[in-house]
Amino acid sequence: MKSSRKTQLLTVAIVGIFVFSFLPAAQGKPSRKTEVNIRPIDDWVQNSPFGIGVPWECTYVGDDGKGSNYWAWPDSLFGVFQLEPTEYEYSGRVKEKVLRDGSIEITVKLFVKDIYIEIYDALYDGSGNPIWGQQYFGDMGDILLFGYIDYFFQLKFTLDAEYEGYAPWEIDPGTREAGCMLPYFDAIFYIPEQMGIHLKSLMLIGSGDGYTFEPGWRWPAPGEPFPEGPFTDGGTAKIFLLQHATFGPGDSLLWPFGSSGFSTNTIRIH
Repeated sequence: MKSSRKTQLLTVAIVGIFVFSFLPAAQGKPSRKTEVNIRPIDDWVQNSPFGIGVPWECTYVGDDGKGSNYWAWPDSLFGVFQLEPTEYEYSGRVKEKVLRDGSIEITVKLFVKDIYIEIYDALYDGSGNPIWGQQYFGDMGDILLFGYIDYFFQLKFTLDAEYEGYAPWEIDPGTREAGCMLPYFDAIFYIPEQMGIHLKSLMLIGSGDGYTFEPGWRWPAPGEPFPEGPFTDGGTAKIFLLQHATFGPGDSLLWPFGSSGFSTNTIRIH
């Protein structure tokens, strides 16, 4: 009995020493509560008027699962592609979560109605693979259709509480807290490391109706006259887009969206 009593006391003493050895560290670093705020979608749109990028970056590529590959160019929220620019109907919100370490998790949810879109056929290299890269601008390729879609766009990323800035763009180091200005899309795309931006996921789901073009039709080059006669063949089509990507540490967006790192990059024309 005495031996059992001694064993119990020894066990209690060891547990006590173990617990109390951690108390100073826990008391010295009080835990910060997680703070969640809902911000208006315009907090995002004001620095990214395309909602998802500026004209030459807001490009999605994908395949239809049947051997055809396409480029999709959604318009700006403020109608840059249209002859008479007009603001499209959009809504959404920005969820801001201040994490325990002071970093800020941002989730952008953007809904857009009847936005203009153009879809082009992909160009192919000598091996028959679609060309996803800057060489695409050497020849725009055939435009297949234009139309109008509704889409849902979601982007998740984390902002460090402090960032180092970027001298060539004259961005000085800074700090962030709840309600801070959201980064320009250019910063997310080009200099995420310098701005303390860590991508988590991107998703785009869109559908709508389009009007097909005459085979081989091209937009005229700058300075050239607009071709005479009809440019559409009078046909119609259904448009569907589904793009999704998740990002790990150090990952960044690659142009065009869907060319690399996307688990889903579907563009279908029916």
